Amino acid sequence: MSFGDNMKIFIIYMAAGNSERFGSNKLLHKISGTEMYKYGLKSIVEAVKHIKAMAGNDISDISQSEPGFIYPAELSVKIAAITQYKEIFDGIGRDYETDTVFPIMNEESKKGVSFTIKCGITYAMEYGISKDDYIMFVTADQPYLTPDTILRVIKAGIMDAEASDSFLRKDIFVAAYDEVTGNPCMFRYRVIPELLKLKKDQGGRKVFPKFEVQRVQVASLKELWDIDEREEE
Repeated sequence: MSFGDNMKIFIIYMAAGNSERFGSNKLLHKISGTEMYKYGLKSIVEAVKHIKAMAGNDISDISQSEPGFIYPAELSVKIAAITQYKEIFDGIGRDYETDTVFPIMNEESKKGVSFTIKCGITYAMEYGISKDDYIMFVTADQPYLTPDTILRVIKAGIMDAEASDSFLRKDIFVAAYDEVTGNPCMFRYRVIPELLKLKKDQGGRKVFPKFEVQRVQVASLKELWDIDEREEE
């Protein structure tokens, strides 16, 4: 694969959890005056804007840790946000044009995270995901996630695709701090059949043992925190 190929990355923002331990809809809980779900989505949008601005250009001057890195000029990145909550669906519609973030109402998400994952895969399939593409999942309860971490995971996948023999490539790229892994998590197309086998509240980590996984180190453990209880804020 070369950088001239039309690689596609589908970013699925999962704003659909049941918040059972939180006691109320945590995604609508305000942190510093802003609903929790808005933080991660803003970081994704900023990351994608950066990719579009820099695609095809050498970014050595602003990414000294990866000299010579170039986002493929034809790289396409799409964002979909999946929720079971009308308030979030409507809020995303107010904040973003659909060509920036495509909101999806999915009532089946209440049955477990696997239903949100499958909904995201369906969206990617409708937009033509193919063998050289990736699908990334980002959870909406990580308010400290930064655009830099999202970009690190994406760059790891692009660099692996360019540098590795097809038989030696990694299949999954997961954000990590030392040995602690979290989200975002990005999967090669070939992993999708296993993701579609997930049931109820099984998440993507269920398939890790079957594939080659690369841990992508991030700057701060705090970015990987998912807020499940009020005292964690």
